[in-house]
Amino acid sequence: MKIADLDVSQGTSFNWHGRRLQSTIEPVIPVERLGTVGQAIKATAQLDLVMFDAPPHSTAGTLKAAQASDLVVLPTGLSLDDLQPTLLLAHELVKKGISKGKIAVAFCRVGSSYQELTNRGPDLRHGCRVSRPCWLHS
Repeated sequence: MKIADLDVSQGTSFNWHGRRLQSTIEPVIPVERLGTVGQAIKATAQLDLVMFDAPPHSTAGTLKAAQASDLVVLPTGLSLDDLQPTLLLAHELVKKGISKGKIAVAFCRVGSSYQELTNRGPDLRHGCRVSRPCWLHS
C-alpha cells in the first residue's frame, strides 16, 4: 500500500505522513510525492493498493487517475459550496467514460448532524455511491 501525492504544490498527504512519523503513529503508511499519474503508476506497479491524492481541481491527470483506478473517491463537505464542484467533477468524469459505479462521494467534516447529512440525499441521486459516516450505522 502506498499513497501517491500528486499535488506537489500542496503536498497534503506528504505533510500528513511527516506528522505521523514525528508522532510515531502506527501503522506507517508510505507516501511518495510524484508529479504525474504516469509516474505514480510506474512507481507503484508492484503494489496491490495505491491511493492517488490528486489536486482538488479537474485536470487531464484527474481523468488518467480515474481511468487507472478501480474506485474513485471524491471527498466533500456538506455545504453546497463544497458539494457542487464535487458533483460537477463526478459528472465530468462520467461524460469522459468513467463508470458511475466506480465513483463514490465521501463526506468529511460532517460532525454529527444526521439531518444535515440526510438533507443532502436529493443532491446526490445521480448514480454515485455515497459514504455513510460510522455514527449512522449504530
